[in-house]
Amino acid sequence: MHVIRLRKPWQKTAADGIVLRVDVPEPPHDFDVTRDDESVGVVDYERRFNSPTGLDATVRVYLRIDGWEGELVDVHLNDRSLVSDVDSLQLRIDITDWVLSANRLVIRLNANDQITDPRLSGEVTLAIE
Repeated sequence: MHVIRLRKPWQKTAADGIVLRVDVPEPPHDFDVTRDDESVGVVDYERRFNSPTGLDATVRVYLRIDGWEGELVDVHLNDRSLVSDVDSLQLRIDITDWVLSANRLVIRLNANDQITDPRLSGEVTLAIE
């Protein structure tokens, strides 16, 4: 198995429209976010990547998301919804059939009762098996 870490650059778009460049995993913020803050709510993490080289018909490509805070609402690859409303704290999706030469990955998180500042707290990787 070969693992490609999708660390940076990520673009994070908050509910208030502010766009930030972040690394993933994103460390916790050292400031408090309250429910009254209009930046609280849905955040989109977007990253572009090229197809791994050397893929053949016997190889599978998996997207792994190893942790997040808040609710994972949706995962899109090249405008295709892969999964929505995930209950577990880790995710592994076979994306072999949807990987293109140039790819756009969007992970949407939402605040919940416990987490007011949703973030990707674990690694996002491609596992080639």
